[in-house]
Amino acid sequence: MSNPKSERVWCDNCGATRAASRVTAQFPDIPDLSERLEVGGEVPYGECPDCGSLCYLCGEDGKPVPHHNAVLSALTDLLNSVETKGCDGCGTVSLDSVNKARKTLGWKEVK
Repeated sequence: MSNPKSERVWCDNCGATRAASRVTAQFPDIPDLSERLEVGGEVPYGECPDCGSLCYLCGEDGKPVPHHNAVLSALTDLLNSVETKGCDGCGTVSLDSVNKARKTLGWKEVK
């Protein structure tokens, strides 16, 4: 959290974006934080002044970014499913598609 005056945050609930300096509570002083976090989830920046939900930092372009852990988890689940069942249960999937996804995750290619 380098400079809250120039950073922007977005609310995970109401979708509002605002200057980070406008959050009502900033990490780690967010009320009931341990009850509001998921194991392995992204750490919030603060609490939304409009709805009280958690706010997260925007990307460098000032736009909301998806939760990286959620995206990684979904992609991991997809790859595990494809490797065991094939696409749509048909038992076949393109090796190039699997390797492209594995490369995204930093995994070794399948031969």
